[in-house]
Amino acid sequence: MSTTTTPFERVAAYFSGAAIDRAIGSLKRYYAPGPSFTGSAFDRLAATSDPDRFTAQDVVAVSMLSGNVPARSAVWRIDDPYPSELLRRIPAGASLWEHPDLLVRDGHAWQLWQAVDAQVDVGAVITSKLLAAKRPQLIPVFDQYVGQALEMGASQWAFWQAVATDPRAGELVESIRSAMSGADIGPQVSVLRAIDVVVWMQARHQG
Repeated sequence: MSTTTTPFERVAAYFSGAAIDRAIGSLKRYYAPGPSFTGSAFDRLAATSDPDRFTAQDVVAVSMLSGNVPARSAVWRIDDPYPSELLRRIPAGASLWEHPDLLVRDGHAWQLWQAVDAQVDVGAVITSKLLAAKRPQLIPVFDQYVGQALEMGASQWAFWQAVATDPRAGELVESIRSAMSGADIGPQVSVLRAIDVVVWMQARHQG
């Protein structure tokens, strides 16, 4: 793919035409029973955690995605009331596709990102996984391979806002949901997470 295409077109290429069958295969392989991809447990663990506070369960969920939350940072997330205050200002069911404005710079989600990312030895990848555990329909998991495959550039949130505000976004969401249905994966998996899995599988495992 090329940067002459739009962010929307780069995502849609994984779920359009003949690519839909490959997307279904990627999802089936990733979420198949067994230990092949531990990340398949992330969604289940995150779905049963308190949506308005970081918990030990979120730390475990992130570990399923090969992410290590340093102990000091984990204690801060669990004990400090500030992250919970910010989470409560972001509706638990908020969706990128309906409210891309929630990812605006200096908004509550941005402030939460800044607060989490400021902790020692966390970084953008772990921060994205923690926030995705809390607001899976709004905040995507960030992975360097997915970022490279989709040519996201410097701002992943600006990339996803561009995808969500494209006039064809509704059709894309329906295509992704069709792939998810074809793969028979659980309702706890968000559309954003399905995109992440499909792109990651095809970038890393030719799946």
